[in-house]
Amino acid sequence: MDLDQWHIEFRHDSPQDIALGRDREPEVFKFSKAVDLAKFLADDTNDDAIRFHSFIDDKLDANTDVAVWRRKRTKLSSLPQFKRYRANEYESYHQAARSVANGQPASKEVLLFQGLEKEICGSSIIIPSGQVLFHGKASRDLTSMTPYPSFISATLHPVVARNSAFRRAGVDNQLGYPILYVLTVGLGLPALWGHVGGSAEWELLLPSSLTVVEKSEYSGRNFLVIEAEITKRG
Repeated sequence: MDLDQWHIEFRHDSPQDIALGRDREPEVFKFSKAVDLAKFLADDTNDDAIRFHSFIDDKLDANTDVAVWRRKRTKLSSLPQFKRYRANEYESYHQAARSVANGQPASKEVLLFQGLEKEICGSSIIIPSGQVLFHGKASRDLTSMTPYPSFISATLHPVVARNSAFRRAGVDNQLGYPILYVLTVGLGLPALWGHVGGSAEWELLLPSSLTVVEKSEYSGRNFLVIEAEITKRG
């Protein structure tokens, strides 16, 4: 699915706008690349991300490729590990993956890691080479650790990734500096679809041990944008 071409338009000619004398020309934002949209958000001083959020939600809801992935997704009732991961054991699974990669896992951690990895690898959703995804983080571990030892919770929604980066950085960036990764998938990858129930995340959970190579970076007013490519698995 194409997450590069964005034409975002806000109209101001409703009957209410006209009655109140607030009607004016539409605001139009055009981005030919996903990374350009990410850079705009990085320098945003007008809270445009708030308006963009709902606009992008609507676009993804109407996307035919999204509809295909929704139909292909494995039901949560058949994914006990993913269900636990999404509920309240997110960090337990990531710690298990890191322990396995370090060669010093507890037996419980092996079961957690292998269980979730198996569910991801058994997914009917295969992210094609060339697909753009987003990921919010507060460290450069994604590209500095090769391969990245844990699972990658990617999203189709750039503002969701931005919000995730801010959340992980903490108040006044006490836990790190927010980074929005714009990821290009360089090989076919299985993924679990996490946009179910009351979720607003547009999540695609990728397997562990991916090599992510940095291509460029942009230091914005609000956060860092890193453009990177997933080049290898295992």
